[in-house]
Amino acid sequence: MLGLNPCINSTLSCYEGIVASYLKWIGYTYVMIFENSWGLHFYENIDFNKPDPLEKYYGIRIKGFGKYLNLGDIHRLIYIDRVPLIVFTNIYDCPWTKAYRKCCSDHILLALGIEDDNLLCIDPYFSNNIHHFDSNNVMAEQVVYATFEKLSENQSENPRFLCDELKNQICFYHNTNIFSYIELKNNLNILDIDTETVSKKEFNALELTFDKNLFLLDRITKNRLNYIEMLKHINSLNCTYDFHEFTGILKKLSMRWSACRIKLLKYYISKNNDDHEEFRSMFILLLESEQQLCKNFYEYFL
Repeated sequence: MLGLNPCINSTLSCYEGIVASYLKWIGYTYVMIFENSWGLHFYENIDFNKPDPLEKYYGIRIKGFGKYLNLGDIHRLIYIDRVPLIVFTNIYDCPWTKAYRKCCSDHILLALGIEDDNLLCIDPYFSNNIHHFDSNNVMAEQVVYATFEKLSENQSENPRFLCDELKNQICFYHNTNIFSYIELKNNLNILDIDTETVSKKEFNALELTFDKNLFLLDRITKNRLNYIEMLKHINSLNCTYDFHEFTGILKKLSMRWSACRIKLLKYYISKNNDDHEEFRSMFILLLESEQQLCKNFYEYFL
């Protein structure tokens, strides 16, 4: 089995946890994968058309194999080529989670070995343990395999390149106005919650865990913290710019997004329309603050 340890960080998505674990294993800092995290979820209908940060900064891309890898192929990749295998699956088939056989949601694992017909996997999103994943499980036809492929040199420690790319990104955010209420309405329907449905529904703990709106607000909260880590990394390379002021504002925004999520959770439980209106007001005020920060960041680079 490959000696790759899971990267445990509560701010990482399941995809980010897998990628971060691999990058640490090959000796790279992983924070440049957060390049798009600030604006993520706000520009889904905009033609972003830019390379994935994994490829841009680390010269690595994810190479898919399709759905039909037999255990012989997997054995060769892991034990001979010494390459971990990315497993795109469903949380429904992950017995170490509370969602096992109860909820369906896309999930990602990293296979490091084989034992009988089981893949020995890490799942940093949930634990630091080695898990047995049955390759013949109920939803096995939905499993897709991929691996990491090295294409070019690592640029994640190149301060000039990082600063130039950050400047380009902030200009993109500013020029596309991605934090505006209008753009958000085009991309998300989080403010269009069906109050009648909520008033009749009794949420259990598992449903709240996988509610798309609560999950989205949780990711927005954590993405700001991840973006801070990326800015700190750029500053640590003696970059010309100083982002200390912006990281402070982003941290406060993260706390406010968390409070907004809690308000929505309270509404789901209380069914009180006042809680719903407070949530909407908090959300719109947060968009205004995000817009102002984006404007300030843009002007900083002028």
